[in-house]
Amino acid sequence: MRGADTFTESLFIMRRLDDFVPRSHLLRPIRTMLNQALAKMDRLFAKMYQVNVKGGRPSIALFASMALPRQRLRRL
Repeated sequence: MRGADTFTESLFIMRRLDDFVPRSHLLRPIRTMLNQALAKMDRLFAKMYQVNVKGGRPSIALFASMALPRQRLRRL
């Protein structure tokens, strides 16, 4: 930014995110249940993302994904 190089203390908050959510808030147990459910599904996710699994799509190579915008720019 332009201007004097000064530090604005009010710009930063030195607190943890947990300080903003009360212990009795409904989000805390929901987060715990969600993390447990996702942990149980971890093996399923790992199988889905294996390289040679039918039904999955291979990743698009970086250069191949860049080729389409280049072709469109050339047409302009």
